[in-house]
Amino acid sequence: MYKLLIADDEQEIRQALGNYFPWEEMGFKVIGLAEDGKEALKTIQKEQVDAVLCDIKMPIINGVDLAEIIYNQKINTKVIFLSAYRKFDYAKKALLYGVEDYIVKPTKYQELVEVFKKVKDGLDKENKSNLSKKMIGEIKNNDLSDEEKSRETFNDKIILTVKT
Repeated sequence: MYKLLIADDEQEIRQALGNYFPWEEMGFKVIGLAEDGKEALKTIQKEQVDAVLCDIKMPIINGVDLAEIIYNQKINTKVIFLSAYRKFDYAKKALLYGVEDYIVKPTKYQELVEVFKKVKDGLDKENKSNLSKKMIGEIKNNDLSDEEKSRETFNDKIILTVKT
């Protein structure tokens, strides 16, 4: 089950999305409802959040700024905008910061289903890829002798020193 955070400054929308959409059937668990970007960011920094569905216009930290922070800090959280604004500038910034999708309010049930099906598929692929890489690394590590492991660790330290 993937962890989802919903951030919207309109309480009715936040509550409706959090309580009345069948997230669990889609493979998501709502772990929190944030009323602004600052609250959303605190949650994202405190625990692993796989996806955040957020409004663009919110007080303190808006959705675009939140997406920028997530992007710049390389936080592994998918961002989906939900907004009443159809401005091209917002869509352009969404692309710049790797936002997964841009849903215009009011949205239809089926649109939310399709967007989150796509997000879940992307998360599934990422997890399979990460698991494969981890397994290959473990197999490679198990095949090395203790001397080779020490040499590899020493070489990694040299590379890190040279880079910095």
